[in-house]
Amino acid sequence: MGRRLAAAVHLDHPVTRERILLEPGDAPEDCVAELITNPSAWTDESKAVTAHAPSLIGEHPQTPPLDDPAPEPEAPQPGPEKLTRSRTRKPAAK
Repeated sequence: MGRRLAAAVHLDHPVTRERILLEPGDAPEDCVAELITNPSAWTDESKAVTAHAPSLIGEHPQTPPLDDPAPEPEAPQPGPEKLTRSRTRKPAAK
């Protein structure tokens, strides 16, 4: 039995040169599997995962609520006031 993918992989088929998408859980044929060199793309067969993977349509994995909400940003400390200059032009020299 071939190895199974842990992540989706896009690649060109080595024989037909068609663009293919392999889904998580797929076991590609050997000639295609040789092209996938990222070790993170493969499942760890020693840890047989039997959890249900969500399908692409209608199901979304539940995310646990955050225990600590993000802290509020601190208000900037008031500093010395800047003096503004008037924007009037000087009279032209004669």
